[in-house]
Amino acid sequence: MEAHQGDCSTAINVVILGPPGAGKGTQAERLSRTRKVPKISTGDILREAVQEETGVGRAAKETMEAGNLVGDDIMIAIVQDRLGRADARCGFVLDGFPRTVVQATALDRMMSDRGPLVVLNMVVPEDVLVRRLATRRICRKCGANAAPDWKAKCGKCGGALITRVDDGIDIVRVQDVGLRTLDDPTVLQWPADEGRVLISRDIKTIPNFAHERVATGLVMPGVLVLAPGVSMAVGAGLGVVFTGFSSHWLFNSALPTWSVKKLGESFDSYLKRKERLISEGRLSDADEERVRFERDIAKRIGAPLLGAFSFASGAVMMTNVLNPKLVTGFPIDWILGGNPALESVWFFANGMVCFKTSYDFFMIALDGHEDVEKLVREVKGLLPQGAV
Repeated sequence: MEAHQGDCSTAINVVILGPPGAGKGTQAERLSRTRKVPKISTGDILREAVQEETGVGRAAKETMEAGNLVGDDIMIAIVQDRLGRADARCGFVLDGFPRTVVQATALDRMMSDRGPLVVLNMVVPEDVLVRRLATRRICRKCGANAAPDWKAKCGKCGGALITRVDDGIDIVRVQDVGLRTLDDPTVLQWPADEGRVLISRDIKTIPNFAHERVATGLVMPGVLVLAPGVSMAVGAGLGVVFTGFSSHWLFNSALPTWSVKKLGESFDSYLKRKERLISEGRLSDADEERVRFERDIAKRIGAPLLGAFSFASGAVMMTNVLNPKLVTGFPIDWILGGNPALESVWFFANGMVCFKTSYDFFMIALDGHEDVEKLVREVKGLLPQGAV
């Protein structure tokens, strides 16, 4: 029976593509958990069939042991049957399908009565793939991927951990023929259209897959959507109040925003180190969730707030350029000596530093927004070298 999505207001349909060892299963688990839709792994279905020695399982085992992919007809039938079940009516996350253009075309036909399809393509360096495949294990009993801290038993059901049957074959493929033949050209021949959105992410941004905002499919929680705007309003208000609070030079300089920027850069470096560990599979699910939460807070609350604060502080300082107020507090008051011209220079220079700091914070907030990043690169290309 076909599953229709006309009465599912938040239906999402996601396909995760990428070579073996890219972490498709991990990302599918996250999406399934955060979007409340079933994760459908063709690999899990096939491995279950192999263990149960069904007709499909025996045929799949022979094919995999020979180093080949299971035929299109079998894969298409498996997926079509699974998508027709009740739990997939309002969406799904597909892991391991489609792998060929024939399978992609068949999936398009299956999607005729469903909402838009979001395709997430995972791009991972070859050396990382080989390292992951050499150490990857799964539970013999429930098929769960082993977490880094699991020793000999599954952390979910207590089953024995084993090496996946197809991983040895996948390592040989990666080492011998590279990613061009391994990573089927499905993505290139399956471009975005009215019913499909294609997103490619490299290893640095893969941890954010589960929280990608796509207008046609993945809708971000309302709080996160509103957070940047609210944070900017609060930051702008604080910037105006702080800069006009006192005539002391500390309240009329870029030092506070510059200091906060340095702290922000240190925190951003910490998050990037953690995200690199995540991409290498060296952190637990709990650690990954914490890092994701910290990144969300930094991008959607911290960076917009501090960017607006810096901009508002700079704007207030610029209003004092033509009509400078007396700057107090040693040693700046002694250096400026109450000279209006020197005070104008002071306010202009510090205002420009605040504007640059504001730009840096907003770039952190907009990181990962490809359309915005492209526009910024184009604008910077028109400016004199060293201007930004």
